[in-house]
Order: sequence, then structure tokens, then C-alpha cells
Amino acid sequence: MRFPENLRKYRQARGLSQKTLAELINVSREIISKYEIGEREPSLSRAVALSRVLNINLATLVGITNDEILILSTLDPNTRNNIMFI
Repeated sequence: MRFPENLRKYRQARGLSQKTLAELINVSREIISKYEIGEREPSLSRAVALSRVLNINLATLVGITNDEILILSTLDPNTRNNIMFI
């Protein structure tokens, strides 16, 4: 799963409505809806705020698996940076 699906999954698991989550991170309910349907992506600071409110790490929220983290950690910094921006 990736970000839109994960956001909805963890929001619902915490028993939060889109409106409540939006209020907690100071955005509109419409923005949360757009995140969940993939029409819009949050800034890094908003993604961090979402992960904190949902009590999950950012990698989980955006759908990065432990295997992907392990693979990225073994690469040299230049290669890792090139992959991250693809």
C-alpha cells in the first residue's frame, strides 16, 4: 500500500474522521479527502504531522517497506539520492 491507502487505513484505525484529522493538522477536510484519493500529496511537514497524529512512522505512512529501507541503506549516498528523486 502507498500513501493514500495508508492514510485512510490508519485514520480509520484511530477512529478519526477526515474533519477531525484535518483540524489536528490545520488543514481543511477537503485536503484530507484529496490526500486519500491521491489527487494531492502533502508537503514533508504535513506528512510528518500526519504520521505524528496517527502515531506511525513516516516510512509506514508513505508505504516504504523495511526491505526498501534496508536496500537503500546499503547504497552509496550518490546512488541513494538519485533513486530517491526518481
